[in-house]
Amino acid sequence: STPLPAYNAMQQDQWGYYNGITFPSTVTTASSSLMSNFVMNPYYAQAGILTQIIYPTSGTTTFNWEPNDYSYVLQKNGDAINLLSQSGTGGGMRVASIVNTDNTGNSFTTKYIYKKIVNGSPTVSSGVLSGYNKVFYSMNVASSTPAPSYTPLATLAFINYDDYSACLDN
Repeated sequence: STPLPAYNAMQQDQWGYYNGITFPSTVTTASSSLMSNFVMNPYYAQAGILTQIIYPTSGTTTFNWEPNDYSYVLQKNGDAINLLSQSGTGGGMRVASIVNTDNTGNSFTTKYIYKKIVNGSPTVSSGVLSGYNKVFYSMNVASSTPAPSYTPLATLAFINYDDYSACLDN
């Protein structure tokens, strides 16, 4: 299993999940090169995740995980909400399969498929990203007093919608 990071390790992807990459304490490069510190890592995102339950009867339930992904992104333009065709890996993990095994070794597997079904076949991810967030970092700019300045680093993901179900029918 993947060990949990130290408290306040500053090793998070753009979604806030552990990614094993330590954000540099001193930034001396162009802001675009900092984006590599925010990539999602499926190995580290599984830190501390439930993988197995062992029952008193000797049976087990085993959980297999995979990263969340998406094929669409919601974009707000004034009062309109548009569904853009754009794919990527989202934050965190989702259940890929669950294996239940009884005390005699018989097992039953349930697999989960997160794909849009077209003509009876799975195609692109059924995931929808609800928008993009802006990432900011703080730094002192040519000042002898500790007055932080907030500068946009890059647009990663932004907007939260309460109901976007109408967009899914397109």
